[in-house]
Amino acid sequence: MSVLGIDFGTSRIKAAYWDDERGEAVMLPLGKRGQLYVPSLFHVSKDGKIRFGDEAEQMLHHDPDGIVENLKLDLDKPIKYVPNGQKVRSADLMTLLFTRMIEYSARQVKSFGGKVPEKLVLTLPSRWDYEDIYTDALETAGHKGEKLFLREPEAAGWAWIAEEKPQAGEMLVVLDFGGGTVDWASLQVDETGRPKIIADLPPGGITAAGAHVDDGLFDEMMRRISQEQRGYVQTHVALIKEQIRQMKESQNGQETLSGGMNQSLEVMLGPGIFTFEREVFEEVVNREAVEQALDGIGGYVKKAVKIAGELHRKQVWCVLVGGTRQLAGLEEAVKAKAKEIGKAGGIELKFSELGQADFATVRGAVRRASPEQGKPKPQQIRVNEPLPTARTAGAYKRATSIISNTLSAFNASIVGASKPAANLVERINGIQIEMIFVQGGSFIMGSNDGRNDEKPVHQVTLDDFYIGKFPVTQAQWEAVMGNNPSHFRGENLPVESVSWYDVQEFMKKLNKKTGGNYRLPTEAEWEYAARGGAKSRGYKYAGSNNIDEVAWYRDNAGKTHEVGTKKPNELGIYDMSGNLWESCSDWEGDYLSGSQTNPTGPSSGPRRVLRGGSWNFYAESCRSASRMYDDPGYSDSDGGFRLVSQ
Repeated sequence: MSVLGIDFGTSRIKAAYWDDERGEAVMLPLGKRGQLYVPSLFHVSKDGKIRFGDEAEQMLHHDPDGIVENLKLDLDKPIKYVPNGQKVRSADLMTLLFTRMIEYSARQVKSFGGKVPEKLVLTLPSRWDYEDIYTDALETAGHKGEKLFLREPEAAGWAWIAEEKPQAGEMLVVLDFGGGTVDWASLQVDETGRPKIIADLPPGGITAAGAHVDDGLFDEMMRRISQEQRGYVQTHVALIKEQIRQMKESQNGQETLSGGMNQSLEVMLGPGIFTFEREVFEEVVNREAVEQALDGIGGYVKKAVKIAGELHRKQVWCVLVGGTRQLAGLEEAVKAKAKEIGKAGGIELKFSELGQADFATVRGAVRRASPEQGKPKPQQIRVNEPLPTARTAGAYKRATSIISNTLSAFNASIVGASKPAANLVERINGIQIEMIFVQGGSFIMGSNDGRNDEKPVHQVTLDDFYIGKFPVTQAQWEAVMGNNPSHFRGENLPVESVSWYDVQEFMKKLNKKTGGNYRLPTEAEWEYAARGGAKSRGYKYAGSNNIDEVAWYRDNAGKTHEVGTKKPNELGIYDMSGNLWESCSDWEGDYLSGSQTNPTGPSSGPRRVLRGGSWNFYAESCRSASRMYDDPGYSDSDGGFRLVSQ
């Protein structure tokens, strides 16, 4: 049975589809720019027409009085529309939401050959009394199939179980940092392998974003205007002075941006002269939100520690989910605070790094509602695995598959062996090559905020692969080729001044020496790995929104630097932003608009693709979505490569 999951958040709406064939949750692109969400906005025009999502957001500038936001918080109230005095029921807006989501999701699923969803799962906050409104709206929207309501922390628990494979009795604390508040719950894995809520509190009590975000941005705009008036900076904020004046007159500046300034956060963070740079936004929000969140979660974590003590648990897992967890510094600060409280109570708090944590709730929901995951599961046993090398990885996969099938035949309470270990290690003439396992999945490739060749954004699905932890170093090159062509010299510096054809010769010799199947990454594999794969947190660069944390580039480098000296990305991969442009296997070509699986690019062309930026280029080129091209016979001191294997 195919399943569609919808997560109706205070600020964003997301959807996922359970793919029976692959046995995994697939996020569905919903926005007009290919993003994996649409804003939770509605617009009611004077003639009674209702708009939703991107269409409603477009009306922020034209008819802000008709905007309805924060519907989730007011589902039990009629929405008053002032111009003609009419009242629009919440159910009418919810009906439109479900109608559009079901229709659009069905089209998306058909585009990649999936089955039209037969079952619908909706996520709800921990304590929620509006299932009847959802049910009525679904029926009016024409949904006649099976439906399931699932509490958001429980849904996140299902995502955690899929990744961590916990044992019965293990305990999980979910902190869901949503658009305005934090939702908290403690769960425990029961004997069938399912997460069960054992304690929760109603949402609220902590403002993680909401008014604090608005206040922070308002203060930042006023600061910029003050600087401009004193001649310190040249900015474009004068263009929105009138909107700031309106905001000041609106409840002393306490209204939300979209209500008081006629600007949504999506608009404020988008491209153009009316916006804030994302780095400035994060800096402002950090000042306004992190301390508030830290003050609030203390009581939640103490309650969880107390429950763990009563259950005689010495270790408790924690996950942070929700879009607002990406606020600059918030996640690190929350982890430190929680661990401190746990230690004081004699409990070890262990944080799980969920892949695509912003979407963990909806992904876990469709997993729970899927035919297989919805059934009780026998307990798993863990199998200690050897560390495979590139030469033995294929045999190792085949062996574990045979063992798994054999164990299943005994009808015992065993589900089989785990996946191969994450890393591959190859040693050549005393030199080590480390490869990071990248779990396959789907992601949105490209960017609407970059250059034209990064468009259109499109969904790409990839199989599992391994990628180099670092770019190939000079020591590794010399161990294989017996020479060193680099301009900047050093064993642990990345090899450069090698052409695409030189790299092909290197891999030919490497594979002959090792019996492996090393190659260059496809452009899609490179971008997926740079973005963090299934663990992506949506950073602009590979591992951070602060380029100086992860990259050597024109403003801080002056030359190449030793690999691994900057912060890694979510997968533990280094130097994917900056240091050297990295060769890919693809020929230059325009992106296609439809969904693709394991794309390899055009069959021919004049130039090969380069990715990642370099020590000699500016920050813009170091974005994960940025593309560059060069003649395959050309070499320079700002070009290198890294390996891929399957």
